[in-house]
Amino acid sequence: MSSGWDALMTAARRHRSRTARAPAPPGLTATVLRQAAGAYRRHFLRLAVLSTLVFGSVDVFDHFLTVLAARLGDDVPAWLYFLVLGVSFLGVGAALVGLTFFAGMIEQLVAADMEGRRPPSPAQVARTLPWRDLIVVDLLAATAASLAALLLVIPGLIVVTLFALAGPLVVIERRGPLTALRRSSEMVRGCFWRVAVLITVPTMIEETLDELLRSGGHEDVLLVVVADIVLGIFVGSVVGVTAAVLTRSLLDIERRTPAAPDTPTPDTPTPDDRTESVKDSDGP
Repeated sequence: MSSGWDALMTAARRHRSRTARAPAPPGLTATVLRQAAGAYRRHFLRLAVLSTLVFGSVDVFDHFLTVLAARLGDDVPAWLYFLVLGVSFLGVGAALVGLTFFAGMIEQLVAADMEGRRPPSPAQVARTLPWRDLIVVDLLAATAASLAALLLVIPGLIVVTLFALAGPLVVIERRGPLTALRRSSEMVRGCFWRVAVLITVPTMIEETLDELLRSGGHEDVLLVVVADIVLGIFVGSVVGVTAAVLTRSLLDIERRTPAAPDTPTPDTPTPDDRTESVKDSDGP
């Protein structure tokens, strides 16, 4: 029993040494922002179209449900009531709806820009993207953040930050939704505050402005809806590009950092110990 426990602890120590995050360079934040701004400027039209399709659809659907439920009043059917309730439940997690998917969808475009290559055509991207996994990981990240936010807002924001890189990781490393979320949280732990500043803070600012627009009591409802959609498209596209660039940058740092060698522990015999034990067993 003791030997099995020792083997388990040794394997855990080796796993921690292999997965230890390399320290991020001091200028990483500025570098990521510069590369993201360059990619956004060079591919503005394509990013604008894609972000409009993703974030515009999410915002239009959200407003449609809200207006429909308000007009029906007491005659709201059960399915619509629970659908609106589910959308409202997302709360903090709503910030990740579409964002994780979008960051993964544009990853190939951002990677080509960072490497100085010609970006793939929309048809090539459509054929190669793992669409199902991107949709699933997007919904899982939003739901997890919402469940954490039920405790307090801060846990929800922590989850938003930990899962911020899941979308690009699905595409880069061809991971499934659950393993992409776990891998994202592992990568973020080494630079949590950088990711929070680059991804979580602007996303939460957009969510706050969104709530202010909706609760402002403006008479021109159409103007509020249009402003809300434009804001969501702009912030979502900028944050999505930043997330894709940040993921690539952290992976490059990880690849350039040599893996830490397995260090022997007191419970793990070294080769010299094994040699001496063999000599002792042979006798004089």
